[in-house]
Amino acid sequence: MSEISKEDRGFTDFVPLPFVHMEAPMYLKGKARRGPTFREAILVHAVARLALHPHITNIQASWVKMGHEGVTAALNAGCNDLGEH
Repeated sequence: MSEISKEDRGFTDFVPLPFVHMEAPMYLKGKARRGPTFREAILVHAVARLALHPHITNIQASWVKMGHEGVTAALNAGCNDLGEH
């Protein structure tokens, strides 16, 4: 993604969305674990900030998926935007 964005400015934002397992068929069949731990979700946002900078500068956290505590931690870990995804 970083390379594509560098070449043609194709991406302006990155929004890592945690896997919501409750009704996912692969989870219900026992073929996937529950979604990421809180720590794993925050780490994905932090690593995205480091790996994608400076080509993708907006890293967004979903308050709908992560809740108040999650987006607060994500903002502290490098996110600079909140969304409703």
